[in-house]
Amino acid sequence: TIVTKNGKIKRTNLSFYKNVRKNGLIAITLKEDDELIEVKITNKESEIFLLHSEPSDAFPLGWVAL
Repeated sequence: TIVTKNGKIKRTNLSFYKNVRKNGLIAITLKEDDELIEVKITNKESEIFLLHSEPSDAFPLGWVAL
């Protein structure tokens, strides 16, 4: 699973990366203002939870609010 700063998520079968050529492989195309933040090996049952917040956007919530 590949995750970008702008929230793009790409899940690809690992076998796709088995035969990489000398000049490499493009796994994901990023927009100019985006960047890769995480790559993890997951399976079909894996849950992905993303949380993004700028410090100014964060405010305290009680457990019930979640």
